[in-house]
Amino acid sequence: MFCVCVGAFLLPLALFAQAPDGTGWRDPFPGVQRPQTVPYHAGRNVGYPKLIRRVDPTLALSNNDLGDRSSVTLELVINEKGEVWQARVVSGPPLLIDAALASVRLWLYEPTIVDGRPSPVVTTTRVNFSPQHREVSKCGAEAPRIEPIRVGSHVQQLKLLHKVEPTYPPGFRGRGTIMLQAGVNEHGDVYEVWLLRGPSTLKQAVLAAVCQWKYSPTYLNGVPVPVIATVAIEFNLPPIR
Repeated sequence: MFCVCVGAFLLPLALFAQAPDGTGWRDPFPGVQRPQTVPYHAGRNVGYPKLIRRVDPTLALSNNDLGDRSSVTLELVINEKGEVWQARVVSGPPLLIDAALASVRLWLYEPTIVDGRPSPVVTTTRVNFSPQHREVSKCGAEAPRIEPIRVGSHVQQLKLLHKVEPTYPPGFRGRGTIMLQAGVNEHGDVYEVWLLRGPSTLKQAVLAAVCQWKYSPTYLNGVPVPVIATVAIEFNLPPIR
């Protein structure tokens, strides 16, 4: 039992030591199986994994928002099943990082075979973005007087004080994740929201619910500031029996 426990603690340390700067690894994606051995590095006597399911990011931005940098480079840890277990941001504008991570979380690779068995592997990929029309839904809260800053989805999730669950339309069945972005004013009220990815049938229900969410204010240098945060809503609507 002692050896098993030691191995469990040594695995992440051995993995992080392979990163060029030893930092920047995000928390493992929830629901994805942890690699059972230290991953190989693709390109070092190990072939690059083959991507078999790619989900492109959906982020409503204009050409002015994107500027000259319209991609995020990530280093990925892929488990024995070909699932993306963890990611590290190598480069890219902060505006695009949350959407890039949400995208690669859904990617699937063919298992990498080393010495006749599936093995975990570390590889580098680039997530590209293209400008899209953004359809913003206004909420009842007061719009901010200054330009909002963008914050990580995990940071903003910890500030959530009041959450209203969506009332989904009758008859809709299915499961998945809805991604959206919310503008939150200086008081923590949602003043606008727009859909990034998800079934159009659920759009109105989700936007109406998020407009009622309440966050604790975000402070910058002791002053409350408006923010824009990415929000992920999981839904699971089983068939009626």
